[in-house]
Amino acid sequence: MFNTAKSDVKENAEELIDTAKDNVKEISRDAKKSVTQLSKKVKSKSLDTKEDALALLSSIRAILDAEDIPAKANELTDDLVDQATEWKDVVQKELVHAFKVSKTSTERLIRKRSFLALSVAVVAGVAIGYLLAPSAKEEATE
Repeated sequence: MFNTAKSDVKENAEELIDTAKDNVKEISRDAKKSVTQLSKKVKSKSLDTKEDALALLSSIRAILDAEDIPAKANELTDDLVDQATEWKDVVQKELVHAFKVSKTSTERLIRKRSFLALSVAVVAGVAIGYLLAPSAKEEATE
């Protein structure tokens, strides 16, 4: 009878392990999906910034081609400072937003997968109990 109980426990533990593996795979897929979406957003913002930089370079060329160099140099400096400040603010805002989205997605995923954490704990407990329990041979000899 004890052997039957042990085999049932072993089968249940194996089922729990399989379920945990499936949950881990699903979490991994969800995390990859979130990273891909975040990557696309960052890439899009980078392209926008690149276009802004090219437009700024074009305006710099136009300014340098002009005749009144000192006045244009001051204008160029002001434009550069304004543009750099804008870019810094945009990049900072996007990074903060990306971090918040990533944090929220991770928290939501962990809350959604609370069964995974519970099943991992149960499997670990069953495995330890199985390993620490006296074997049927030891009980028969006593």
